[in-house]
Amino acid sequence: MILEYFSNSRATVTVSITSRAESNPTEAENDPEDAIAHWEGKIEELQQNLTKSERRKLELEQEVRDLADQWADDAHQRQLEFDRQAETLREAAGEMEAFRHQHSVSQREQLLKINDLERKLRNAQGVHEHLQLRYRTLEGELKLVQGRLQLAYQVRGGPNQGGASHPEETPPEQEGGAPRDENVRPGTGRPLPSGRFDGLLTPVTDREVGCWQQERDIYNVIPSGPPSPFLHPVYATSGVIAALLLQIHRLGRISRSSNSQSGTLADKRSVLEMRGSIRSAFFLLIGGTLLGGLGCLGEAESPEDSVGSGKVPGLKPPHLIFILVDDQGYGDIGYHGSDIHTPVLDQLAGEGVKLENYYVQPICSPSRSQLMTGRYQIHTGLQHSIIRPRQPLCLPPDSPTLPERLVEAGYATHMVGKWHLGFCRPGCLPTGRGFQSFLGTLTGSGDHFSYQSCDGVEACGFDLHDGDRPAWEMTGNYSTLLYIERVKQILRSHDPRKPLFLYLSLQAVHTPLQVPDHFLQLYSSLDNRVRRHYAAMLSCLDHGVGEVVQELHSRGLYQNSVLIYSSDNGGQPLSGGSNWPLRGGKGTYWEGGVRAVGFVHSPHLKRKGVVSRALVHVSDWYPTLLGLAGALKSHRGLDGHNVWGAISEGLPCPRTEILFNIDPVSRRPGEPDDRALVLNGFGIWDTAVRAAIRAGDWKLLTGNVGDGDWIPPQTHPGGPERWQVLEKQRNQRGKSVWLFNVSSDPYERSDLAEARPEVVKHLLIRLAEYNQTAVVAKNPPDDPMADPELHGGVWSPWLGLEGEVGDSGEEDERKERKTKIRHCKVCKLRALFKKVGSHLQRNALFF
Repeated sequence: MILEYFSNSRATVTVSITSRAESNPTEAENDPEDAIAHWEGKIEELQQNLTKSERRKLELEQEVRDLADQWADDAHQRQLEFDRQAETLREAAGEMEAFRHQHSVSQREQLLKINDLERKLRNAQGVHEHLQLRYRTLEGELKLVQGRLQLAYQVRGGPNQGGASHPEETPPEQEGGAPRDENVRPGTGRPLPSGRFDGLLTPVTDREVGCWQQERDIYNVIPSGPPSPFLHPVYATSGVIAALLLQIHRLGRISRSSNSQSGTLADKRSVLEMRGSIRSAFFLLIGGTLLGGLGCLGEAESPEDSVGSGKVPGLKPPHLIFILVDDQGYGDIGYHGSDIHTPVLDQLAGEGVKLENYYVQPICSPSRSQLMTGRYQIHTGLQHSIIRPRQPLCLPPDSPTLPERLVEAGYATHMVGKWHLGFCRPGCLPTGRGFQSFLGTLTGSGDHFSYQSCDGVEACGFDLHDGDRPAWEMTGNYSTLLYIERVKQILRSHDPRKPLFLYLSLQAVHTPLQVPDHFLQLYSSLDNRVRRHYAAMLSCLDHGVGEVVQELHSRGLYQNSVLIYSSDNGGQPLSGGSNWPLRGGKGTYWEGGVRAVGFVHSPHLKRKGVVSRALVHVSDWYPTLLGLAGALKSHRGLDGHNVWGAISEGLPCPRTEILFNIDPVSRRPGEPDDRALVLNGFGIWDTAVRAAIRAGDWKLLTGNVGDGDWIPPQTHPGGPERWQVLEKQRNQRGKSVWLFNVSSDPYERSDLAEARPEVVKHLLIRLAEYNQTAVVAKNPPDDPMADPELHGGVWSPWLGLEGEVGDSGEEDERKERKTKIRHCKVCKLRALFKKVGSHLQRNALFF
């Protein structure tokens, strides 16, 4: 810029000289030398000025360079200072992160220590209960021995019966009640030899050792069983047989003695008396056998039947109330430390038995099918997913349901609420599977006020049924309150003399999250909107259960009732539910998806206000309730166990293993890779198949078992920040087997699959053995004829209706269906816009 300035100045001077010369030609012509000298002086002056300017230019350039260097040095110093400050901040952030991690680890260690202490306390309590149970067992065995001895003396005509007694048959107590001298043989007064075994029948001579030992062996054939042999004809008969064999043995010994030269008249008299007692015992044996045979005719008890039959002796069958809640999380109840208020449920559980080792299935239909049939999914063909509304699928007709069996036992059966077990045929409806009345929904979800239910975008319809008809007139009533009111009507009109089975299957707290406003006000301080609506729905449900129990009291049904409360699967965290601190949620086979809230409340419980850690599965309610009703004939064909004795009395639980599922449809070829069978499955099991099993303390999972995250209660405001405390779990590629000791690690944080391969192999073998008994999985495609638009806008049966062709005309039926669909294109197109609007509404969680 400076050089340009001086160049411009020189050009200006030159132009100025030229212009002056041109403007004053006379002056130049008059004195040219003076003019030249004058202008040379000017030029020299200008050159000097130019030199000064150039020098100044150089000086300025140097100043600019100096300033630039100084600025660069300052900038460099500032950058160094900035870097030092950034490093300090990073160190501070690292220290804070380390402190936070250390604090988190400390909290986790404290939590683990607390859990370990709780586990040790539970183990100590279990040992204490086991010792108490062992004491009662030993006490019963003592009574059994006393009963056997009493029976033996009665049959042998001993002193307790007032008959003549042989000297060798003197009872343990001498006449007059004085205790027997342990060093003297009973009835003889002769001393016992040293080194012999003592007891009621003690030998005296070496010859008698073998004889008395044989008599002891005869006594030992009496089987162990109830405290007294008179409680069952089989034990009485076995006692008579043992006593008869004893008499025959002694008769032979005395006969040999009387036939010898040393035989006495007393021995011959003893032979005659012994023969008479044998004849009496023989006739007693015949009579006991006949009576026992008549009493046991057609009776075949399995080993499981002997563990808490559940039948309340001396009382009429109890009223059975089963409450099934939809999608309630393990952490969403007051006594598990929830922020949701459930005072009624807490009180009922606190006065009953809390089930803290209770399992269900991870989704709706499987849990409900096992409740209704007592059979695993692999034995009903329902291994894969839920029953969709348009699927031509329902409970297999060859599996008798719980209400059907209870109707045979004289029960009145009523269902209120969600069915979700298929309805393609009229025989699949609740009223076709044993329930004498029904009010509720057939599909899996729907609006809690309008009862509109959609299956995808293209199929929506009304879903509220009273019996076999759509209940249009009840639209607008909130589902939970409507169902509770129907239950109260049933209880008011029920005859107390007739046993009742009431199945209340509430749709809450399944989405959409809807609830009357006055329940929302209870949680106005909760910032998270999803959690607030979920909590309000659960409080409404809690209030309704309280009304049901109050109605049981007012109608005089409570004292002879058994109330069971259960969730159908784990909670859905995305919809406000919480399974914390368990892992996973609804739809997964982690503990958060299959371990459920459950308790039993009943005046018939022998233990109340306790926590039961007996292993219980939802399939166990089928034989347990039938046992309470006195209708459990056998366990043949069932996967459930009668667990009433374990719940009510704390007896050993007959269940030691649970097969959660084997889903062959989930297996996709080449997924995750070929190692699933050879490496991960040890050549025993294809671990790409979704399956889960628990045996004792061990739980094994294979395949894609769902997201295994630990999700705390979503009490934070909405938005991305609500997931900041989420613990994500990333599995390595190709991993398809997990093993946990869920007794010591209920939160499934320590995978032991690699550390305990022998346990993995054992459980894989169990899966393979179960799979050999499985039926083919039923997963038919959706049937377009199920569209509610073809049935008056209502979800209802569409197969097996009156006037439809039978199985012999399946081809004609398919042609008829195609014709109907072809002729209904306009109505289908018109309905599509209506359904799209309904679907857009359904996508929102709130209305």
